[in-house]
Amino acid sequence: MYTPMGAMGNLWFECGYFSRAYELWEPLWHQLEAVYGKMHPLTLKQMINVINTLDKLGRNKEALEMAESYLKMTKESFGEEHPMTLGGMHTLSNQYFNMGRWNEALLIDEPLVEMSKKVLGEQHPTTLARLNNLAIRYAQAGRYLEALRIRSILVEVSKEILGEQHPDTLVRLGNLVVSYRDIGRYNEALKISEPLMEMSKEIMGEHHPDTLYRIQNLARNYFDLGRYNDAFHLQEPLVNISKQILGEQHPDTMNRISNLAMSYSHLGRYNEALQLSEPLVKMSIEILGEHHPDTLNEMQALTNIYSGMGKFEEALQIGEPLAELSKTVLGEEHPDTLARLGNLALDLPCIGNNEKALQIEEPVLEKCRNLLGEKHPSTLSKMETLAGIYSRVGRHQEALQILEPLVELSKQTLGEQHPYTIRRIKKLMKIRADIDTPTSDIAPPQKSSHKAFKGIFRLFKKHSRK
Repeated sequence: MYTPMGAMGNLWFECGYFSRAYELWEPLWHQLEAVYGKMHPLTLKQMINVINTLDKLGRNKEALEMAESYLKMTKESFGEEHPMTLGGMHTLSNQYFNMGRWNEALLIDEPLVEMSKKVLGEQHPTTLARLNNLAIRYAQAGRYLEALRIRSILVEVSKEILGEQHPDTLVRLGNLVVSYRDIGRYNEALKISEPLMEMSKEIMGEHHPDTLYRIQNLARNYFDLGRYNDAFHLQEPLVNISKQILGEQHPDTMNRISNLAMSYSHLGRYNEALQLSEPLVKMSIEILGEHHPDTLNEMQALTNIYSGMGKFEEALQIGEPLAELSKTVLGEEHPDTLARLGNLALDLPCIGNNEKALQIEEPVLEKCRNLLGEKHPSTLSKMETLAGIYSRVGRHQEALQILEPLVELSKQTLGEQHPYTIRRIKKLMKIRADIDTPTSDIAPPQKSSHKAFKGIFRLFKKHSRK
């Protein structure tokens, strides 16, 4: 049923103005409930809209509570195999996924795919969409080969049923690119990504949002291959087009600005990176709020730029309170929180604080092992960081005890030719050489000469005065 409030809410949502969408959709949900009852399909559909908006606003706990309530109601009223119940399972899985509770999401998605095959059929569009979601979950859990297997099948099924140029086929080809990238097969990813972008321009138009996404994906491929100039030459015009079509404050535009800042940083153009990243954080705080997950991501990107510049004190002045904020907003065991703690452990030794780095990284690694598993990429990354700290403080045997299994796990998970595997093999060779031929202590790193910020938001106040 068409309603002006519903249509306007949809417009705000698609444009990235999630607060405005929520202001329309939440009261509309209650109005529909009062008129038709809480179990009417229109009411339930509007409830899903409210859940999705809360999720986009970073109000994950509220979204999760509503998703759990929705699934309970649909199971009781319609039964476990009713399409609305299956839709509720999908929504709840998304909430677990967005909160970093990937294993719980998988416990829903695996049976959901099988139920969809049974109820709707193996080649039903909704079944294929849920199979695609399962591949996303596998990838996030570090099960890259399983994700690749599903995505390869989906591409072939799409080509056969829908044709090579169907929009859904193009989407699945893009997902296959991501899987190749995840396992370090960057050249194979590129072989798909370049013609996919051209096909998208031809079929959908140069300025279609899906085409812009594929340009962004191709830039990421170039970036992964170390072709930073090629990535930059795609990203700069992409940001300008995104501003014109979606607006400067749309989440996709903000994400592309962040990617451009990252390219500037890798090209050594740090001041230009900062000129993008600092106001981007300020904009994210103003639009989404300082507790929104996207804002936390932008703050982390800014700390990475400072680290790249050797401004480790400035990076830590943001990174330390950011880690605490992440604990409060996302929880102490959320993967993003663990990643931010890991980044602190990388920066602290650069100002000579190895002891604090160890105090952070040792429990972080243990949490990653327990939550994500021994073979998850984040766990492997934390193992590499901890080995580096042990090596720095002269605990070479302990570093060796981590690096030896790390290299084997990396070979199994990512493959022998993956850049991370190659880097870890080099570190293992170096630590063995250090043990065989002890060297004199390395001079401690120079502290940053830049004056540290007092408070995480001071630099944003500076921008607001300009």
